[in-house]
Amino acid sequence: MNAEQRRIKIMSELMRKGYTEEEAIAIVANVDIETGGTYDPSTKQRGVGNPEDWWKETNSGRGTGIIQWDDRRNNLKKFAEEKGKSWDDLQTQIDFLDHELKTSEKYGWNKVQKIEDVVDKTKAFTKYIERPGKPHYDKREKAAQKLIDANIKAKGSYYAGLPKEEKKEEEGSVAPQNSILEKVKKQLTQEGEVDLEKVLQDERQRRNPFEMRLINKMNVRGFND
Repeated sequence: MNAEQRRIKIMSELMRKGYTEEEAIAIVANVDIETGGTYDPSTKQRGVGNPEDWWKETNSGRGTGIIQWDDRRNNLKKFAEEKGKSWDDLQTQIDFLDHELKTSEKYGWNKVQKIEDVVDKTKAFTKYIERPGKPHYDKREKAAQKLIDANIKAKGSYYAGLPKEEKKEEEGSVAPQNSILEKVKKQLTQEGEVDLEKVLQDERQRRNPFEMRLINKMNVRGFND
């Protein structure tokens, strides 16, 4: 899995867990900086002591994984072991982050959630969740803007910035927006009128709840304009 694929996985998994697009961007922008743009879960902080004592509780400056967990790195390790996984498994780290934001890091995460602007939300995640020695806010702002631009280009796709030519068709279905537009066009041609609620109801039966939130966000507002 390359850096782009890892980025897409992190973004998509966060949104599948219920995080908003803005929240996911704020998190992923921080992951970008913490891993040097690799999104590699095996990333370890460079320039520190003997790697053999990496997990020794008293040692600090041992940033680990996509969030560069330092004083919380052993919590990550324990979480992974309890699930029978390796600490450097990407899905496990995403699950651990989600666990933290709902438990031990909930106070800080609540502060992040209250902020509307994506760039400010990104910096808040740095301040309240990452808590690095040197925040480098300028770099995180640029990373956030890059993700915002990628998502705009992808027109809100839940593939979170995956270039059009690389998008996968799930179970032979077309993209949500195109699917609904085609059905509406067909009804207009055949019947001269559109029952939008029926079209959306059909889509709800065919798609999972996560996709439907995006369909509603992308289409319903447009039809009502």
